[in-house]
Amino acid sequence: MSDHESQFALLLGNYRPTMVIARELKARGYRVATGLDGFERGAALSRHVDCIWTHPKLEEDETAFARALSEVLARRDDIRLVVPVSEPYVRFFARGKVDLPGGVLAMMVAPELVETCLDKRHMLATAEAAGVPVAPFAEVGDHAALVAEAERIGFPVVIRSLSSSHRLLGEKAVTADDRKALDRLLPDWPEGHFALLLQRRASGPRHNLYFSARNGRVDSLLHVRITRTDRLDGAGLAVEGEAGETDPALGGYTAAMVAALGYSGIGCAQFLVDPETGETCFLEINPRFAGNHAIPAACGLKLTDRLLDVCLSHEPRHDEPPARSQLRYCWLAGDLLGVKVAWRNGQVSTGDALRWLGQAMRARWRAQLDVGYDWRDPLPGLLAILDVLPGIGKLVRRWNIRPGPFAKHSL
Repeated sequence: MSDHESQFALLLGNYRPTMVIARELKARGYRVATGLDGFERGAALSRHVDCIWTHPKLEEDETAFARALSEVLARRDDIRLVVPVSEPYVRFFARGKVDLPGGVLAMMVAPELVETCLDKRHMLATAEAAGVPVAPFAEVGDHAALVAEAERIGFPVVIRSLSSSHRLLGEKAVTADDRKALDRLLPDWPEGHFALLLQRRASGPRHNLYFSARNGRVDSLLHVRITRTDRLDGAGLAVEGEAGETDPALGGYTAAMVAALGYSGIGCAQFLVDPETGETCFLEINPRFAGNHAIPAACGLKLTDRLLDVCLSHEPRHDEPPARSQLRYCWLAGDLLGVKVAWRNGQVSTGDALRWLGQAMRARWRAQLDVGYDWRDPLPGLLAILDVLPGIGKLVRRWNIRPGPFAKHSL
């Protein structure tokens, strides 16, 4: 009998990792509740979720959300874990926007470490000091400095807000291929930004290294190569790729960053590697559950268990290699949404869109794992696919998941 069988874990930020984390916490003996706010809503239908919680949307009203959370935690003393899954919720808890009652634990990487990892300028400087390769970068505070540093660093340059929570021209980052493109994109200093970070654009596909660590030492690691994303330019979210043997250099760079940060918990280190020259560029560490958390879970990395043990101050588990290091994966719902958005925005012709759909179907056929769909727990993934289909999706999205006969009971 589990010590946790009468205790709830409340998952916040509903998207594709949520159903995987729910399954893993269920295996640890917790009952699972999930909020209804998030990018994807289907996790509330998971067979591993016992209850749902209807609450104010975090990004619309932080104060109302904090008040609602405090109220439900005061009312339900059986909630012992609060698990921020998506990035907005991780940021919220890292900033200490709500005080949790005694006996309630936020299952996440330490707040100060989250804030450090979200400071892009600091992370690039840390990488440089640790001997991890980074593309040339600079922080600028006015338009004249922006132009001068772009010329010094060399085009093409990637430009983003210094604050990772702010978008620039509606995007996480924009790219200027030359001075004319820079003048066209940013003829003046953008309003609402106190500083910008620019960096020479590196080339090559992304490589994700999922890890768990304790006191600055990596204790599990999985290397995943991204072969295709939901964006034509290779940015965006991964929709196809494969897990394989860890590249020794990338594994070493990840270990160096973990040591430099004194990292404890789980994360995902990202790099670009030029396939022709081998030139490597560190991008970032995401200090949270990754969107494709299903991949390390399928490979037996047990990241949820390891994070829970860190948060509960349990003894570390023995170092174990992934149970399965070779895995081909896809994300069909993300692929379908990507082609739909690109076609509607005029970025691809109808013929190109059909070829993209063909790629998506081939990827699904070849994949051993769809990160958004689990045949053992099909409803969340099925809803995610229906939500993005043209025509059908518009009708399906009219259905609001609420407590009742077709969903779970409310907290």
